[in-house]
This record gives sequence, structure tokens and C-alpha cells, in this order.
Amino acid sequence: MPELPAGLDTWQKLANWSSELAAEAKKAGEHMFLGRPDAWQENPLWACCNGHVSRSYLKSERKGALCLACFEHIVLVPPGTTERDVGALTSAQVDDELRQAGGDPEAIGARGKALADSLLERRKRDA
Repeated sequence: MPELPAGLDTWQKLANWSSELAAEAKKAGEHMFLGRPDAWQENPLWACCNGHVSRSYLKSERKGALCLACFEHIVLVPPGTTERDVGALTSAQVDDELRQAGGDPEAIGARGKALADSLLERRKRDA
């Protein structure tokens, strides 16, 4: 699996990363469907900017496709992508934002607090 870029902190950056990988696959001659490699569609994985990766998602008429864990928008990602892969990026982003905010999760807003809580939970689980 290709290495994820550092600082992937928003849905748009995640979408851009996914599109770049799809373009690389197209250049390599992979068969495509709806702008993504066929292999990605066979057993699809979806990821959100909070680091969650899942094979299923919530479909909302008003908001589109959403993560089941946090209700953020999702993006189709390559096979083999794990929460640890995407989570490492959001962890680094939260650590940077918390340092800049003097360690106060409230100073980086609700999304920052949710990411900080998720990061602490993930670190406890991995310990």
C-alpha cells in the first residue's frame, strides 16, 4: 500500500489523496469504474478524516455518504488501508494543533476535541 501523505487533516485532502492514487492506477493501466480502479470496488473500503475505515457507511439524503462512527463525509480508499494508516495522520495533526493551542482541546474546537478524544482512546487501546 502506498504511504499516506503527512498532515491529512480534512476530507478534501483525503479525497485528493484518493484521486491521486486512482490517477496513478489509471496510468499503470488498471481497469477503472467511475473514476476509481476496479480493485477498489470489489471489496470497498471507506475512510473519513477522523481516521475511521469501514466497509459500510450511512447514506443520508441531505449529507450524502457518512462515516458510521462519527458521521463525517467519507472517501473510497485503496484496499489494505487501515484505521492505523489514516489514524496516524490524524494523530499527528491533533498533536500539532494541541501543541499550538497550549494543550487545551477546547481551543481547537469541537472537531479538535473529538479527534483528541479519539487519539487518546486509540493510544490506550494500542498500549
